[in-house]
Amino acid sequence: PSDQEQVVQEFYRCLKPGGTLLLIDMDGGFSNIFPTHELIEKTIKLVNESKMIDLTAGRKLFPLLNGNGFHSTEYKINTYTFSGDSLI
Repeated sequence: PSDQEQVVQEFYRCLKPGGTLLLIDMDGGFSNIFPTHELIEKTIKLVNESKMIDLTAGRKLFPLLNGNGFHSTEYKINTYTFSGDSLI
């Protein structure tokens, strides 16, 4: 998480002029599962406490990109619902 701005700056540096960067992020994916399972809850807690992974990085991408040289930034949010046998 502390290197997010540096990572975005490196993306920009590596792109050809007029190039396109496509990012896919599963922001909050594991924390949106309901009903949840004890193992998932424990895992999310450990990940959040470790501060090694930012499970909310996706919602920070737009300002990070726009603040570090990217222009004409577009985004799309997809939501998914699972039910029945897909929950097993």
